[in-house]
Order: sequence, then structure tokens, then C-alpha cells
Amino acid sequence: MCFLRLSLAFLLVTLTSFLALAKKEPLVDVSALDKRWVMDIRYATTKNFTGKVLYPAARCLLLASVAKKLPKAQAYLDKHAKGMRLMFKDCYRPLSAQKKMWEIVKGTPKARYVANPKRGSIHNYGAAVDLTLANKMGHELDMGTPFLGKLTQAQVDNRRLLRRAMVHAGFKQLSIEWWHFDGIVWRALKGRSPKRRP
Repeated sequence: MCFLRLSLAFLLVTLTSFLALAKKEPLVDVSALDKRWVMDIRYATTKNFTGKVLYPAARCLLLASVAKKLPKAQAYLDKHAKGMRLMFKDCYRPLSAQKKMWEIVKGTPKARYVANPKRGSIHNYGAAVDLTLANKMGHELDMGTPFLGKLTQAQVDNRRLLRRAMVHAGFKQLSIEWWHFDGIVWRALKGRSPKRRP
């Protein structure tokens, strides 16, 4: 059953990918889709691993076809974990920010979490989202961190809930990052130029 659900999610992501290629898509601000959602875009502040402001505004911009899937993830939470809501950390990422991030992490263990700008990141197209969960008060749930060892059962359950909601909505999780979900498969973006911030 789990395999079937993951296979269907992959097919949905693939179909969305090729439909998106058929037309030029705008970037849309996802905060307009659900007022309960929390925007915690750290790259618009100095509270990120670079210590620098990389974005001009704390906005979550995604391709329209990717953004429209997010209400389905919230609907899953409304049904299975009442009061929980999505909290956004990163969405569209300008290539200029990608380059600055890469200069800081290249040659370090953290380089596995930042794509080389020569190849680019799916974030540069507005096709991926980094997010977590918040409770009804808007407080972030404890998910643990990628750098520490054993997780508590509560942290495992929180990650599982996020993954189930996003897969239900048609996203594909990046295996090494519990917070990263692709709305369009990477290979479908080949040959396209990264989006520019509107």
C-alpha cells in the first residue's frame, strides 16, 4: 500500500512536470492561498547559516502548478492532525543567492545540502519547497536536526506527518533532507533557465 501511494505520488509529480513545460508559468506568492500558513523565510534575515540577508523580502514564491498542490497538503493535516499548519522556510531561490551559499559550504560536510550553482538547484526554478509544521499557535514543531544522531519518537512522528501530507499532495521528498519537497521532477527542468525574482 505504501509503495502504491509513493508510486502514485511520483506519477503526479512527473505529470505536473511535463504540463509545466508546455507553458510559461508565473511565480505565485503562496501566502495568499491559506492565511493560516506561517512564513519563516530565514534567508530574508541574518538568522541562517550564512549570517547574511540573501533575499529582499520574506516571501514564498513557487511555480503556479507547484503552489496549487499545497492546499491539498493542508487539507490532509486538517483531517489527520487538526490544528497543524504548514510553515515555510524556503521556496524560490535566486541564482545569486545560490552562488553565495555555495561559496560558504563548498569543501565542507554541509556542501551536500547546497547544490553547486553550475548545476543549479530545483529551488532556482520555483519548483521545490523547504518547510516544516507548526501547531495551532504558530509554533514550530520539533523535528530534530539533520546533524545530530538519534531522534525521539515525537520527532520521528512529526517528520512522518509532514511527509505524508506532502506526498498526499503530490510532492516528492528529497531523501537526505526531511524538509525538502519537489513539486516537479528535476529532469523535466533541464534546458529551462532559472526563474528571476518578479
